[in-house]
Amino acid sequence: MIGTMSLTTRRELLNSVRQRYENADWIDKGRVLDGFAAATGYERKYAIRLLNTDETTTAPRKRHASQKYDEQVEC
Repeated sequence: MIGTMSLTTRRELLNSVRQRYENADWIDKGRVLDGFAAATGYERKYAIRLLNTDETTTAPRKRHASQKYDEQVEC
């Protein structure tokens, strides 16, 4: 279950399983995925997304600046 495993532990598990998942063939990927999903409590599709993304290349999302209006637009 997710509640029993800390976020740090789940991230460590993800990093250790990611390489094994990447190098596995199609049948073994299913087995690795089943074990990872069972251990973390993640849904399979979310676990696939996590295992297929490289954490070093993902950048945090940038927030857009709030829109500014001049006095003519304000009522």
